Amino acid sequence: PAKPTGAGQAGPSRRFVLAPLTLGLASVVVAGGVFFGWRAQEPTFATKVGGQRLEVLEDGSRVRLNTDTKVKVEFREGERRVVLDHGQAFFDVAHDASRPFLVVADGVSVRALGTRFDVRLDGDAVRVTLMQGRVQVRGADGGLAELDPGQAVVADRHRVSRPAAVNAGAVASWTTGRLTFSGVPLRDAVAEVNRYSSRKVVLDAPEAVAEELVSGQFVAGDVENFVAGAQSLYGLRVTSDTPREIRLAPG
Repeated sequence: PAKPTGAGQAGPSRRFVLAPLTLGLASVVVAGGVFFGWRAQEPTFATKVGGQRLEVLEDGSRVRLNTDTKVKVEFREGERRVVLDHGQAFFDVAHDASRPFLVVADGVSVRALGTRFDVRLDGDAVRVTLMQGRVQVRGADGGLAELDPGQAVVADRHRVSRPAAVNAGAVASWTTGRLTFSGVPLRDAVAEVNRYSSRKVVLDAPEAVAEELVSGQFVAGDVENFVAGAQSLYGLRVTSDTPREIRLAPG
């Protein structure tokens, strides 16, 4: 029989807390706690802002949830399906040719047999990045793309982009608790940093400053360190500092 354990929810912002991992067991989140059993029935896993969580599914596949993410596992005879409700997840899929592995996000499906890839649902766009193996991405409109390692596509309900070469290591750097930027506009770096903390950075700067390129690596959730770097590199100053936000403007 299942035994109750402590909840595997993420810890406070600026800290990554992985749910306790029990090999061979799949966890199920239910009201009142987390229960473990030999075969979970459509478990749902979720993280809060600033959290991460690693789960081993019943087939041996591993799913790591990023900040503010929710997935539902729907394994059936002849198919393994995971629905990404929101957020971002990294999949390390156990090979099983008899049961294809599908990740579904907002009408977009990613099909894999044995591979490692990242799926991010951002608004109505789904970004798929392949680290190892091969995946097939199908859009809601029937558009199709096949990825080689080091490629990514963006898909929505209207189209699937052509595969493009990306820095897959930088995309997946969040799995190690870090954010890697390589020539990213400052406004985009701020938006990414804000995903990992309830305390937001507000960039109150003209277009020329917002388009300044950022390169470097930061601890996910460490807002203060990012702000300090922005102040030093781009001549910005803190104009407001509250528990909810840090506002930056040209100095």
